[in-house]
Amino acid sequence: MVGGALLMWLGLLMQLTSSPPEKRGTPLLVDSRWQVRGLVVDGSSARFTAQGFGPGEMTWIVPVSSPNERWEARTGSHTVQSSLPDAQGKVRFVLPRGAEVGVAVVLSPSKLRPAIL
Repeated sequence: MVGGALLMWLGLLMQLTSSPPEKRGTPLLVDSRWQVRGLVVDGSSARFTAQGFGPGEMTWIVPVSSPNERWEARTGSHTVQSSLPDAQGKVRFVLPRGAEVGVAVVLSPSKLRPAIL
């Protein structure tokens, strides 16, 4: 179990150093306080199941297509948190407690919604 996690981490580290963030086309998990399973990356979005105790802190490197593009983490139909990438293309999310049995999460660029006047 530990060997597999180490190999996964080493593979991610090699990906991080192989191309600059602005050239990446898909989200890449950097670290997570919760266990992440079943990661499926589809274009610029990622779906996965997260499980853990306490706040679900996680950091991702995301494709940066514009300087003001926000990224959001959703559970079900609710946006849990929205964040702007930093200069390295990293976004940090803190999912709320309550994932002891696991929660489905979708990470994607925020969709522009028309303002209601």
